[in-house]
Amino acid sequence: MSTAQAQVRQGRTSPSVAITGATHGLGHALTAHLANSERVSKVIAIDEQRGDVAGVIWRLADVRDPALASRLADVDILVHTDVDTSVDGDYRARRAYNVRAAQTVLTAAAAGRVGRVNLAALVDGTADSLAARYFDAARLLTVKGASPRWQFCHLDDVVSALELAIAGEVTASFAVGCDGWLEQEEVERISGLRRIELPAGLTFGTAQRLHRVGIAPAPVNDLAFLVYPWVVDCQTLRSAGWRPAWENTAVLQELMEARASHRAAGRRLPSKEVTITAGAGTVAVIGTAAVVRAARRRKRGL
Repeated sequence: MSTAQAQVRQGRTSPSVAITGATHGLGHALTAHLANSERVSKVIAIDEQRGDVAGVIWRLADVRDPALASRLADVDILVHTDVDTSVDGDYRARRAYNVRAAQTVLTAAAAGRVGRVNLAALVDGTADSLAARYFDAARLLTVKGASPRWQFCHLDDVVSALELAIAGEVTASFAVGCDGWLEQEEVERISGLRRIELPAGLTFGTAQRLHRVGIAPAPVNDLAFLVYPWVVDCQTLRSAGWRPAWENTAVLQELMEARASHRAAGRRLPSKEVTITAGAGTVAVIGTAAVVRAARRRKRGL
């Protein structure tokens, strides 16, 4: 998430804000929040179709279309959230979409003399994402020799942090996350799942082969973020008075409840409509396959 130097300062009129991807995910949540915020004077919601948020100005546009510049009249700040983070499908097409959208948004913002652009992306654990599918496996996949620490971030906290950036109360680059982290043992206790440890070579080699033949939707680089999770420092936001409203434990518990509902819904689908990528991501495939192999070895040893 990066922010250019603020053009709207304290003491000046509250800014008008445009948000791309305003009908879904982070964009929808931010649009609904800012519609009732005293920190902004006007909210312009941009998407290919009109959404359900009231109290904002809707302008229809494709973020890859250069005509986007014509939708940015009277905009002080543009927040770009229309980022494709879907798990299924061709990752090359997803990357092409995101790159083209970012290029067009930045060019349109410059043409429209927009004072500031915030680029914001969120992998929402409660939605169908690679991070969420990590917890769909029979076991939690870990790499031998690694000691993962887990830090989560709730959508509400991302929205409140972006509000500060939009208001000019935070002007530097910043990270958003819950306080502290959870050790692997705590994650296992909360999720009710046990770990399975595999050598790094086997883990990433299998992931690469599964992706090459089209079974796993995510490339091996994405898997690295899951078996080696990050912990970030939110000091920049804290200096501006921001505090997360959610704790790591509460976010993980909400995630597990959402995944349980997701799996229950999947079981109600006819079996012919359920594909391997709909039921599990790269991590789930590798983890489940490893459990099956271990069970077979134990059976042969009896």
